[in-house]
Amino acid sequence: MEHIDIIKQLHESLNSISDISIAKVEKLVQTAAIRTMERGERYIREGDIPDSLGFVLRGLLRSYYTTEDGKEFTKLFSEENSLVVSYSALIEGRESYFTIQALEDSVLLDFAFEDWVELTKDDLEFHKISLVFLQQAFTLKESRERAFLLFDAAQKYEDFIKQHPSLIKRVKQHQIASYLGMSPVTLSRLIKKSKS
Repeated sequence: MEHIDIIKQLHESLNSISDISIAKVEKLVQTAAIRTMERGERYIREGDIPDSLGFVLRGLLRSYYTTEDGKEFTKLFSEENSLVVSYSALIEGRESYFTIQALEDSVLLDFAFEDWVELTKDDLEFHKISLVFLQQAFTLKESRERAFLLFDAAQKYEDFIKQHPSLIKRVKQHQIASYLGMSPVTLSRLIKKSKS
């Protein structure tokens, strides 16, 4: 991606959160590395101690837990204009409990955590933006917990379509099933039923 395109996209994304100048966005981009990832590449592996967070400019990533017998449980999908981070591991300086992997060829702005902290500490606008990202993550987590606790399989799938319409064609069915906490067979049945 061209430098000017990155600044423009980031400015549009952050402007929806806070009125931020192009100069400040340029400063933000200057503190980050541009990271290009191929499909299947891992941003972080379970067991790694993270030291950065990424902003997705292009592509799609999946965060997932893996059991001892190799079964995967999807925690989160991160598409354009969202953060990818093992947040609790980052702030506690410990190993990540999950893996983050590119599902498509992706381009990220990669921020060293120390630089991100400095930016948000010294600048009220950056602090506000950081706070809004945390609020969005918390809101998504709360919404997902509600669905897990109260919805049946059909309601979970319906809610997923409503919340993430663009992901239906971008994510493999078995990964959506693992995100929704159901078997691929159950999801396949629900998809067929919704089309009839």
